[in-house]
Amino acid sequence: MKKKIYSILFLGMLTLLSGCGVDKDKLSGEFIISGNLLSDEPHGIYLYFPQEDDLELLSKGYFGMYNVGIEYNNDKTRILADKYINGETYIIEYDIVNKEEIEIVKDETINNRYIDYLKYVPNSRKISYVEDGKLYVYDMNTGKEAVIITDKVYGDYSWDKEGEKLIYTADKKVYLYNIKTKESTFLFKGHSPVFSNNNEYIAYRYGGELIIHELETGEEWNLGEIKSISQHKFSPDDKYIAYSEQYSGIVNNPYFKIYVEDYKNGKRTLLLKGDKPLPAFDWK
Repeated sequence: MKKKIYSILFLGMLTLLSGCGVDKDKLSGEFIISGNLLSDEPHGIYLYFPQEDDLELLSKGYFGMYNVGIEYNNDKTRILADKYINGETYIIEYDIVNKEEIEIVKDETINNRYIDYLKYVPNSRKISYVEDGKLYVYDMNTGKEAVIITDKVYGDYSWDKEGEKLIYTADKKVYLYNIKTKESTFLFKGHSPVFSNNNEYIAYRYGGELIIHELETGEEWNLGEIKSISQHKFSPDDKYIAYSEQYSGIVNNPYFKIYVEDYKNGKRTLLLKGDKPLPAFDWK
């Protein structure tokens, strides 16, 4: 049984809004969020239940910011993240069932490199990440690392649910890469593409706008301009998209907002707001 650490409804700066946009009771799944949402709350990984307005602190510590990210595994029993400890960085899994952290990369030259967009490779015991424009895959069983894309990967990328293809950005264009054939196919102009869970849709950025693209029909839904510092994830049922924005407050103190939008019907709700820099999140 989860532990309720506080009710969001009484937080003030951390706010839930409902009624005029997306009904949060219709949102499936849970969020994981890294960072500290408010100045007086500890850094760590939080589990957030949108239907119940509850947060649970899973693990204290300094975990990766939004460009490194955190991610659920397929059955939501583990979380992939990087963690800062005494000036060094370690790639870890947090075991939700046993409430423990496991260091999964033994090669210290990998652990302490500056990487972005850390992700699981679906249906495998592999992880992937970007460094200096190259996309790497690390095999947790063998401890071997391999470069699979070398053409200046820019921004976020996303695996399909089988772990056989991925979408990525190079030269402001979105490509589909086939792991088996090692071939890239141009899809459209844009950047930071993210697959929906059923692989029927792609959310991507074009200029300052966030766009949802249906692969079979080519139909698109433009959600308009969002802040340049941002992350976007589909809901587990693919009916909604969540995206975060970072703002500059008084004396340039950053704060963030996370929205959920019914992209086909144009309904939007402010889900979370905090007085700290943008956290990383996943939704599954």
